[in-house]
Amino acid sequence: MLIPGEFLIRQGNIAKSVILEDRFDKIELVGGADVAFGKNYAFGAFVVLSFPELKLLERTISQVKITLPYVPGFLSFREEPAIVAAY
Repeated sequence: MLIPGEFLIRQGNIAKSVILEDRFDKIELVGGADVAFGKNYAFGAFVVLSFPELKLLERTISQVKITLPYVPGFLSFREEPAIVAAY
């Protein structure tokens, strides 16, 4: 299990790979993800929509056991397993 110091290093490495300029020619699909938490499980959802119509093309859900506590500023590490499982 990662500790907060490792979270900080990983988060910094991820931030360095963010692309800040528009590199898209034509957008035809968009996706979205969300996670909800129960007592012992995280529930992930992932959708793919056509663009600009926003017609639902695909949807998936997941249920994974929660393995990390909530750490302020690092919620993405707790949400990641459920999003990846849904994806």
